[in-house]
Amino acid sequence: MLVLVLATAIIGSFALEMILHEVSKHYEIEWISFPRPPEPDLAKDVVARLRDAQRNLNAR
Repeated sequence: MLVLVLATAIIGSFALEMILHEVSKHYEIEWISFPRPPEPDLAKDVVARLRDAQRNLNAR
């Protein structure tokens, strides 16, 4: 019984792969890439001020 299940799984996987290969000849999948949301200006301002403060502390 186990041999029958394994043989069916192997043959089924080959059949599925052949079907998918035939379908991919006629259709192409286009992946959608979502644009990154822009960073708020406040966050950029905070980061710039923190870097300036760190530079001033390191300069002393």
